[in-house]
Amino acid sequence: MMPSARTLLDEILSRNPDIDINALHSEMWASMKRHRKDYLREQVDAFLKTLRISESAKAIVREALLQPVTIDGVEYDSFIIGISRKISQSIQPLSGKSSELCAEVALSRAGLKRDVHYRVRDKRSDITLYHPTIQSSICVHRIEIKNLKIRERATRGLVFDGDSMFGFFDDPGEFTEGNIEELQKAVAKTGGYVYLPPETLSELRRRYEDLPSFLRPNTRFGTDMASFVKSGTIPAT
Repeated sequence: MMPSARTLLDEILSRNPDIDINALHSEMWASMKRHRKDYLREQVDAFLKTLRISESAKAIVREALLQPVTIDGVEYDSFIIGISRKISQSIQPLSGKSSELCAEVALSRAGLKRDVHYRVRDKRSDITLYHPTIQSSICVHRIEIKNLKIRERATRGLVFDGDSMFGFFDDPGEFTEGNIEELQKAVAKTGGYVYLPPETLSELRRRYEDLPSFLRPNTRFGTDMASFVKSGTIPAT
């Protein structure tokens, strides 16, 4: 397993307590890369042991997987790192798109139609609902779609471009008292809500006696938005 950053830091400081912070950072990064290389070699060797091929063939495969490689003009320390990075980069936008599509399914099931009652990528938000329709709009409600994490864009913290937030947050631990308070302040200004999976919401209710009502199950997202389109408001209860 990869050692923690704290472990790497302590190892370097034990050798050189007065090291310059920039040199410290450089040594930590170099140490991380060495440990990563060792870890990858261990995993590759463990995999090769499961194959019924000659030792010479295993050596060829090991070298091919662990040697530096260039993929699409980008250099990686090994083929494994390059492929995993490309897969991660391809899945990230795909996972975000899947959340958006699921939100649209909820709206469709509630009787709402795209480009009639709502638009995608409109008014700086992922989805924008219109009361009563786009053509005769009186007011709008903007939705930011998240995937699994409320802090998907760390530089922005919990601030989001929208009146409500919809997502598939799978970690109740993200909803600390401080984060809940920050989210509550945000939606209090917009009259919005934060929609999350029922399982996550149930866990939060077990953790907190007085959970704010702005946290709602994402299973009622469609009906709430249909109410907004019809009346211009979202039911308070």
